[in-house]
Amino acid sequence: MRSKVQVWIYRWNEDGLREQEQVLEVLLLQTQPERGGFWQPVTGHVESGETPEQGAFREAREETGLAIEGELEKLGSFTFESRFVGWVEEFCYAIRAPGQGEGITLDAREHQAFRWVGAKRALGMLRYDSNVRMLETLLRSKARVTES
Repeated sequence: MRSKVQVWIYRWNEDGLREQEQVLEVLLLQTQPERGGFWQPVTGHVESGETPEQGAFREAREETGLAIEGELEKLGSFTFESRFVGWVEEFCYAIRAPGQGEGITLDAREHQAFRWVGAKRALGMLRYDSNVRMLETLLRSKARVTES
């Protein structure tokens, strides 16, 4: 079975806001038109010899250029059948962006744009139910989320 990762990079928008009003923002990447042109978190395959955690860090760094490090928060995992490769297990994580997530450099072969979006707003931008479920899990794990 192949393994994939889904990585939610997040930050708190704290500009001039009281703590109870801070908004959880997530980084969304827009795939290139030939890949569908949709919005998603960091995703990718776990390479041979890697653990899912190692794959999550590598994919996050490769796809954003951010110096991602620290502790991953496991959001869950699930299996699905891909028409291209058969059964896949996807491991899902969240990690806080370094600093405020400045200096993003996209891999232009995969993505055409990025946005920091309020997490609740991001739910309506996602194409795949698996992304929605994991973002909802992240929202539940962060008690101080407000409407955005």
